[in-house]
Amino acid sequence: MSIWLVDAYAPPRGPCVVVAREPSPTSRRRRAQCKIGSFETTHPRQHVSNAFQTRIRFPRAAFAFAACAAVEASRLVQVAVAAALMSLDLRDTTSGVVGAVFNVYAGLPFDVVKVRLQTQSPTSVPRYGGLVDCFAKTVQQESVRSLWKGAIPALSSAIVENAVLFSANGALKRVFFGAGESLSTLDEALVGSASGLFSAAAITPAEVIKCRLQTYAHAESMGIWRCTQSIVKESGVMGLTAGLGAVILRDVPFNFCFFGLYDYYTAKFMDLSGIDSRRELHPLMVLASGGCAGATSWTIVFPADVIKSRMQVDTRLTFQAAVRKVWRVQGILGFYRGWSSAVLGSFPADGCLFLGVEMTHRLFAHFESNV
Repeated sequence: MSIWLVDAYAPPRGPCVVVAREPSPTSRRRRAQCKIGSFETTHPRQHVSNAFQTRIRFPRAAFAFAACAAVEASRLVQVAVAAALMSLDLRDTTSGVVGAVFNVYAGLPFDVVKVRLQTQSPTSVPRYGGLVDCFAKTVQQESVRSLWKGAIPALSSAIVENAVLFSANGALKRVFFGAGESLSTLDEALVGSASGLFSAAAITPAEVIKCRLQTYAHAESMGIWRCTQSIVKESGVMGLTAGLGAVILRDVPFNFCFFGLYDYYTAKFMDLSGIDSRRELHPLMVLASGGCAGATSWTIVFPADVIKSRMQVDTRLTFQAAVRKVWRVQGILGFYRGWSSAVLGSFPADGCLFLGVEMTHRLFAHFESNV
């Protein structure tokens, strides 16, 4: 690129003469070594490889390449985020909300029992002897309604979680695989695990409040707002994010197994029924596929859920401290306390979740075909 200069020796009364001065030999040599400005900025990798291939010897050139790479990387991230946002579909969000309502009211009694079994003191005489004993004592001492204790925060948590989960799942499929593409079981599992990152961040505050309300016998009189105030007073605003690491550790592998196994089970039912589309599956087969996927996935990730519950009830516990405390007092069996209630509850809850999701998609398809 030529540098334009005004000739200082132009006649004083005549017009200014503008001449193009060629780069000096030193400038040519440095430009050949650094290649600055000699290529299109298309991808950050091009800047990095150019920097290494030309063996940059000058700090300014290194900074120039780094700046170009950073700008291009930032641009690509913005494009990816914009593409994901543009790929959001209201049908995915609505189906997630409907599935969440089905999920909560079908599985909340088992969830209440699971949390109580997980968080009872291991050093004193256990308050509950097991799943059936916990159900019986809860109903006798606190009424049947207590089995749905924490329903409002549980419902809000489930709606947020599943709306985000299924919205992100649908958007990621369209961004990386295209609309209408049929995915393999592994692809379904990978997209599901990536979606779990978004849902984990969204649900943690509601999960903390739900665990507090489910654990304390007189929490119902406290209410959601007073429970939130109590958590903030004890641990600050960050107390509402207690157990986030454990939630991520639970949800990412859980959703990997959950979506992958759901795809696997529905494929098997489709083969048995001789049909080609999941939309044609009988609702009972959808219910069974979701239930089996949920029960299997919970078994795999249950230790992380135990740690998550401990951290959210006692917000002062760190992840490592919670693991050490369970291991020291209860051993390996402590990581599976409440497993039976979780697995028994996950079958109807997760079965109803996918049933709600699939039926909502079918309803949208029916309306679209008749419009």
